[in-house]
Amino acid sequence: MSVDDLLFLLGPASAPVLAPLALVTLLVLGRPRTEVWLASGLFTVVAWTWATYWWCLDKLMVEYVDNRSIHVAMDVAQAGCALASMALVVTAGRAAYAVADARRRASDDVGWFAYAPLGPHDPALGRAVRKVSLEHDPYGGPFWDDEGCLGEDFPDLHDLVGLSSGLYDDMMAWHEDWLEHGSSPSPDWTETHDAQHRELVRRLRTEVHPYISVTPGPA
Repeated sequence: MSVDDLLFLLGPASAPVLAPLALVTLLVLGRPRTEVWLASGLFTVVAWTWATYWWCLDKLMVEYVDNRSIHVAMDVAQAGCALASMALVVTAGRAAYAVADARRRASDDVGWFAYAPLGPHDPALGRAVRKVSLEHDPYGGPFWDDEGCLGEDFPDLHDLVGLSSGLYDDMMAWHEDWLEHGSSPSPDWTETHDAQHRELVRRLRTEVHPYISVTPGPA
């Protein structure tokens, strides 16, 4: 166990114990002057703030697994409200994003609900993604938004919209099947392919960031 892990475990529990202990120590060893009371009071406030911060981080780590997606949005909101009431909302945002990002990087086989109040942002494209669709293109791949193709690179798509590796593989298989048979499709193939498209779109809605809307797009 690392020092960080130990601090994470001891953080919420230590402050309620350390603060009164420090107060008693100051009163016993020092003289009950104004400076002593001010110092002990300040230490108590800092200790409780630190404990609340770690409690909020712990709340962020709670996972709700549903349809192979990790939902952290609810915990992020709770932690953000708690820290905002203590004028630490900037810290709350950074902590929430760091925890969500760590969870995403640790597991590529689940969808990711990122902490991003304005929606996920793609640095390469220089814009936020608001809408995605699943459609065929022989050159750019099946992943699109309003402004063009999002490419076929899984790490980028995972970062951008929270796509899981399992759904990505199924979507690419669906697209490759179209590249192979789409030029002269049979009625049965078309019916099956369209049904697969509807199911993939349904699954995509369960995995992408809540600020992103999913449109079917032409199959």
